[in-house]
Amino acid sequence: MNIKCRQFIENHFSEMVRDLAALVAIPSVKGEPEEGKPFGEGPAAALDAMLALAEKYGFQTKNHEGYVGTIDLDPTLPTTLGILCHLDVVPAGKSGWKSLPYSLFISGGKMYGRGVIDNKGPAIAVLYAMRAIKETGYPITQNVRLIVGTDEESGSSDIAYYKKKEVLPKRVFTPDAEYPLINIEKGRIRGEFSTYSGFAVGNRSILSAFGGTVFNAVPESAYAVVCGFPEDELRTAARAFPKLGFEFTKTEDGYTKVTAKGVSAHASQPERGVNAVTGLCAYLGSLTTDDETARSFARVSSAFPFGDNLGEGLGVAESD
Repeated sequence: MNIKCRQFIENHFSEMVRDLAALVAIPSVKGEPEEGKPFGEGPAAALDAMLALAEKYGFQTKNHEGYVGTIDLDPTLPTTLGILCHLDVVPAGKSGWKSLPYSLFISGGKMYGRGVIDNKGPAIAVLYAMRAIKETGYPITQNVRLIVGTDEESGSSDIAYYKKKEVLPKRVFTPDAEYPLINIEKGRIRGEFSTYSGFAVGNRSILSAFGGTVFNAVPESAYAVVCGFPEDELRTAARAFPKLGFEFTKTEDGYTKVTAKGVSAHASQPERGVNAVTGLCAYLGSLTTDDETARSFARVSSAFPFGDNLGEGLGVAESD
């Protein structure tokens, strides 16, 4: 690296931390779409903040209808290199944090906060690399475009939108993995399944169930509403699932809301979490109802067993 550029980064490190802290403070989790904010208030606020930083440092920026922002090093030159970053984050969850998730915390030479690694930290690092080149007068012959998206965590519809409007540079990379380079990623299938729900509701029944927020995180909580069960019977059934926490509350209709609490983790490392959804399905399947609802959840649980992170229940477990 050019010595002047390296020295620039060292001299401006405290500014980098300050700018990163400002981005981390924005809970840019995908929300309900609004006019000009296709992924909700949080991602839009993060995009506005990032583009404002770039403009403050003298870069030409463009907000592409709230989907993507672009920051050009020198737009008078041909754009041949693109760098993809994203500013949206997955939900912080409610457990496991020793510091506030939306407040940058430094300890032992490490930074903590939602998005520090994925991907606000890399976005700030790229911006400062561009600043170093720009402010030290390092000679370049081609433009670099930093492309910051706002929907990577939920399917990258932001980049799909951008590609319909603009042509990506000939060479593109993303600083969203381990140094120095990863050129492949594991795949996944977003499958859908259903189970029959057209049966009559009995006196002892599971009325509804809900859990999960995003595809790429182990859900830390899930709940169901049941009727006709004494609370002591529900609590007794919960003892078979010691890895989960349970809460039992009465609804306004006199039913019982059963909440299962697990531990969130990134979906790429499910073994670090405790899946509340599969746990709740197993729990509900263990109950005795006078209709088909418990058996329905038992069938779901047989395909997606609680604690199975390898796909054994689906018959797809493999190792390489």
